[in-house]
Amino acid sequence: MKTSLAKNTRAGNQTSVKNDSTFVKCALGVGPVSIPPGLALPLLIFAADTIVGAEVAGLLAKAVRSVETRGDLLRVAYRFEGDSVAVMKSRVKSAIRESAPLGDADLVRVYYERLADIGERDTSRWDGPVGRYLVPLFALARERSASADPVVENQAAILALAMYCGTLAFENLIGKVRKPSRHRRHWPRCRRNTLAGRHDLMLHFVYSAALKLAAESGLAFAVGEFKELLDSSRGGSGFSFADLAADRAGIRLAETALDSEAGARHVQAALAGAADESVYFPDISGLAEGLDEQAFRRDYRSLDDPAYRAAVDGLDDRISRLPAYRVK
Repeated sequence: MKTSLAKNTRAGNQTSVKNDSTFVKCALGVGPVSIPPGLALPLLIFAADTIVGAEVAGLLAKAVRSVETRGDLLRVAYRFEGDSVAVMKSRVKSAIRESAPLGDADLVRVYYERLADIGERDTSRWDGPVGRYLVPLFALARERSASADPVVENQAAILALAMYCGTLAFENLIGKVRKPSRHRRHWPRCRRNTLAGRHDLMLHFVYSAALKLAAESGLAFAVGEFKELLDSSRGGSGFSFADLAADRAGIRLAETALDSEAGARHVQAALAGAADESVYFPDISGLAEGLDEQAFRRDYRSLDDPAYRAAVDGLDDRISRLPAYRVK
């Protein structure tokens, strides 16, 4: 559901909201059943009460100053007082941690600790290819899978990699992963690790693999939030097929590693012995980069253009030929 929300102005520790007379269309529904705008807000408050507790629902209800409907249009005016926004964020995060929707925190901790121990013992791994972490990580997954589910082990390994080499924000969707001793140190450590000699491509690869897990878990809101991390790594330099190749290679890693027992064990064997990143990452030579909007529209017009789809198919073909994803 979309609502028209007034502009915010801050004064002291309070947030005030001016009235806004703009109405927007309400598109809230449950399955095939559409919900009238007049019932949308009460149902959302009820959902908040059910999912994250009465305190958050109460703060939402208290913030609403007026609700108006006009046909299928809805307008909401609201004001959050004091620290109510911070309280709601804290409660929502706690609810997410308790439900641990993205993985087993205890198992992810096993892999995260391995990565952290490797980084502490050998600071030379802080530079150069990210394979310096991938190889021992999936060697551990392969070892543990002798008596465990390789799909579950791979999921934990990918999430640990996303935390260690990407962002600790993934911990909010997993549960308490880091030991207290790790909180006192500055993580993650992969600030200079690369793929194809570039740090930004490493981030695209790692984030995309983890986002694929979030999407499969139904955490659409998480995909949207962490997608911003991918976008920010582009630095406003324009559209890049190299970035897209890294995104799609990360997705393919997650797909293959979690699709079946055969695929899971194949990825473990391939990455545990990956002396060269060409085992799991495509050649990006010749790929167009730095395309501004005008250049992109000149060459491809839109994302539905046959020329663009052919370019993407070409990337997927490069990735499909990599040893890590060619499951027998």
